[in-house]
Amino acid sequence: MAEFKKFPIFALSGIDKLIWHYGSNDVYSVKSGYFLAMEDGVETSVGCSSGMSRYFRKLWHLNVQSKIKEVWENSAVWPILSSFKGKYYFDLWQWVILSGNADDLGCFAMIFWSIWLARNQLFHLGTKLQPIDVVSRASFLWTQFLSCQRVDAPKIMISTPLFWQTPPAGTIKINVDAAVVNGSSRVGLGVVVRDDQGVVLIAFTKTLEGYFSVHLAELLTVREGLLLASQQSWNHVIIETDASNVAKSITGSLCLVEDESIVSFIHQLSSRFSSFRVQLCRRNANGVAHILAADGLTLSVDFLYKNCLSFKD
Repeated sequence: MAEFKKFPIFALSGIDKLIWHYGSNDVYSVKSGYFLAMEDGVETSVGCSSGMSRYFRKLWHLNVQSKIKEVWENSAVWPILSSFKGKYYFDLWQWVILSGNADDLGCFAMIFWSIWLARNQLFHLGTKLQPIDVVSRASFLWTQFLSCQRVDAPKIMISTPLFWQTPPAGTIKINVDAAVVNGSSRVGLGVVVRDDQGVVLIAFTKTLEGYFSVHLAELLTVREGLLLASQQSWNHVIIETDASNVAKSITGSLCLVEDESIVSFIHQLSSRFSSFRVQLCRRNANGVAHILAADGLTLSVDFLYKNCLSFKD
């Protein structure tokens, strides 16, 4: 052993140090360790059983921004989450993976990221966001990301029928309207859904508490109609409104700061349908939705009607 120690290790003098030759700067990082594990085929899991690893692999390979990889009733994934019966966090992820599509998973992850950002704002800045603001930000960021990826996104078209007309075969038409009184903290929303035979499938009156502009209230009514369409799994949808600025906002010909988040959310919802367009109509072609919206100003509870053949414009 004494003779072995006399053997020169290196010709030049210097201090020995540990290096990580798998990284570009000889310093270990989690990123370089992760890539090494992937190259060697090491099974990775985040504190869970090996049976869950296939779900995490799917999550980590989502085509979303990297930060996202790290309220719900107002989100576009609520139709999926509302039927979840499990108790645990991992069960929830597994449910979304099995029940949703790539857009659902991306939206789900984006909302988690937005919640984390809201937590940081509250903790570091003392700024508290409302749940709708958290969801709206997630929706806006997700829509922005998708718009950069989808060069073939369907266009939304506007037509202007003078009177109410039945939609094309297999298509659902949703008429919407909102009622706002200056100085009042109550807003009425009216939505009526008809099939290609003109039969009213669903109609409802909804009351919101708060101060909203007419324009924003109309957009919120569009959102309610599209949430309903998504929950019912309708594929071909027409939104009909008598508010020209609402149609312009949805189609992008009018851009207002106040409606940026809600319009992005509407675009996200509309991407779920095989076909979607907005139609601008005259007030007399939107009479039922107008009456339902006005009822929302005086009613103390929301009303839902189904298969109401007597509702005609």
